[in-house]
Amino acid sequence: MPFHSVLPDIARFPCYTMMGLDPTPVEDDGPCSPNMSRERITADLAEIVEGAARLVERRLPYRTALADQALR
Repeated sequence: MPFHSVLPDIARFPCYTMMGLDPTPVEDDGPCSPNMSRERITADLAEIVEGAARLVERRLPYRTALADQALR
């Protein structure tokens, strides 16, 4: 099953981890983690749309998806 993960830049948009402190929530239609904020989604929108298009158009074989994920 092909997939595409758009991982946030955690330096700009911190997220919850088991190893560190929780990030300070941001206000975005209610409190949320910075990595799930509207600003972060907007910053990654081009990659999200391109990833979705590659999946829908079957241009993303599983091995390529796995290799892309491993390089992150």
